[in-house]
Amino acid sequence: DPAAGGSAVLARINRLESDRTNLLAQVAWARAIAQEQQKALEREQQRADELAEELAAQRARIERLKALSVLDRILGRHKEV
Repeated sequence: DPAAGGSAVLARINRLESDRTNLLAQVAWARAIAQEQQKALEREQQRADELAEELAAQRARIERLKALSVLDRILGRHKEV
């Protein structure tokens, strides 16, 4: 029966279109998740950079304090550091 064959083909086409739509939705969802993860990674990288800068500043301060003599400490110069 040609009509039955035609309806089977149409059903198959509809199924393929539905599958395609579902796959496109999954791809869009995966892209959105990937973008959110990328943003989170960038925020964490920025935070790590800020912490590294802060650590470097603290180390420099410690080195300046270590370089002070006893006289400097008695005179209160350590407060300037």
